[in-house]
Amino acid sequence: MLLKRKMPEGRKYINPYLMKAIIAEKPSVAYELARIVGATEKRDGYFEAEGFL
Repeated sequence: MLLKRKMPEGRKYINPYLMKAIIAEKPSVAYELARIVGATEKRDGYFEAEGFL
């Protein structure tokens, strides 16, 4: 059973526990994919967007 919790302001993704991972071999491809999915945060070695890693 999933716990019901309030979503952070501006977060549209329905299930905060389910994300899709996109893997790229080249950094240039990773940057382009991050731009396409609308990544808003750059972490240590990966980008994070609404529902995507």
